[in-house]
Amino acid sequence: MAFVFDYAYYMKCFDLYYQGLINFVYSLIRDEEVAKDIVNDVFLILWDRRKELNPQKSVKSYLFTITKNHALNYLKHQCVIKQYEQYQSCEQDTEEDDWNEYEFKLEKVKRVFVSLPEKQQEVVRKCCVEGKKYKDVASELNISVSTVKTHLLRAMKFLRSKLDQDFILLFFMDI
Repeated sequence: MAFVFDYAYYMKCFDLYYQGLINFVYSLIRDEEVAKDIVNDVFLILWDRRKELNPQKSVKSYLFTITKNHALNYLKHQCVIKQYEQYQSCEQDTEEDDWNEYEFKLEKVKRVFVSLPEKQQEVVRKCCVEGKKYKDVASELNISVSTVKTHLLRAMKFLRSKLDQDFILLFFMDI
């Protein structure tokens, strides 16, 4: 008589091994709900693969092997999640530090910029930030083109003396 893996045999396996499998998974994971989920998944796999089972091999051994593999995969996945959370936490701290440094630099740039004479501030804004030509700035401020160049040259010299190179770039981005 041939071996038949029918619903009755499936239920017999379920009754025999369900609680033992839950205890086994719980000993690895220490979470009863997760243990139950894993064992339920294993029994679904058993039912799906019932036609592939070899009647000469132990169903109990098959169930415990699949269960162990699923439990270990779960633990590996938990490690990946934990590593990702740590990475995210570090990234968030780094972004916060970067933002604080940016704000500090921006404040310094603004303090240095406002210490420039008013005409130099105006020339720098119009030429460097607004991108206007020297001739246009000269006509707007009613000064000569060479005076615009002089104001700009003096302002840049002053800014370079008071700020690092990266501060100067920040200056042009945020005025």
